[in-house]
Amino acid sequence: MELDPASLPDDVEALRAIVLAQRAELTGQRDLIARLRLQLARLRRMQFGRSSERLSREANQLELALEELVADAPAPAVGLSRFHGHL
Repeated sequence: MELDPASLPDDVEALRAIVLAQRAELTGQRDLIARLRLQLARLRRMQFGRSSERLSREANQLELALEELVADAPAPAVGLSRFHGHL
């Protein structure tokens, strides 16, 4: 609600009504902003929570795959270990 200062009434009660109406509008807007901020924070937690869980699952799968590769890998030949630095 935008008011032209030149068009404001001289009556105190009318001015009071305008102030109260603006105050109610401002309170409503502040409440909406607070609700939207809470909703945004909740959505961000959900988004990053899922990502964190997915990353954790992927990390666990990679660890298992690495363990399998290490277990399936042939043991290094004893005689070749001295040549490792020359390859």
